Amino acid sequence: MMLISRELFLSTLDKIRRQDARIEDFEDALQKLCDIRPAFDQGNLYLEALLELLQYTTNDKSDVIGWWLYEAPKDDPTISWIEDGVEISRTLSSPDALYDYLCAAENV
Repeated sequence: MMLISRELFLSTLDKIRRQDARIEDFEDALQKLCDIRPAFDQGNLYLEALLELLQYTTNDKSDVIGWWLYEAPKDDPTISWIEDGVEISRTLSSPDALYDYLCAAENV
């Protein structure tokens, strides 16, 4: 059983994405004043703590949430693994799909 509801999980991911977009807009504005690309929000302890809480409440030991937010290709966020010699893939194209994947992984 997940320790976080779907609604709270989706709301939290949405807020993380919206805040990341704000930071990116701010960095874009700063870059117009500087010759280099500023890294304004590096090492954000609030974000780090929030991601740790999400990982804990979803039992996400492999940091699929972090991968999905920051590394997965936006056009094809597919996760694959080998199970009993067979490759299995899941496309996590939405926050709902990510939540469903984490729920299923928890019950394996």
